[in-house]
Amino acid sequence: FDTFKKECEDIKEENIDFAESVLMGEIRNKHMTATIFFLKTQGRNRGYVERQEMDVDGSLSLSVEFI
Repeated sequence: FDTFKKECEDIKEENIDFAESVLMGEIRNKHMTATIFFLKTQGRNRGYVERQEMDVDGSLSLSVEFI
């Protein structure tokens, strides 16, 4: 069972490697969608995000007022 599991994990990693190489090829070819995808997933620490994320320690109070 362990051998089969390892082989499955290896195949999955090879597929990820292949997909990454295709993605990088598309970026090199200046494919805008591929570039945006890469930046949104790998460039988050540089501000390439569509939404803001916050880590909150402790309790948080929220009030909503409907007008």
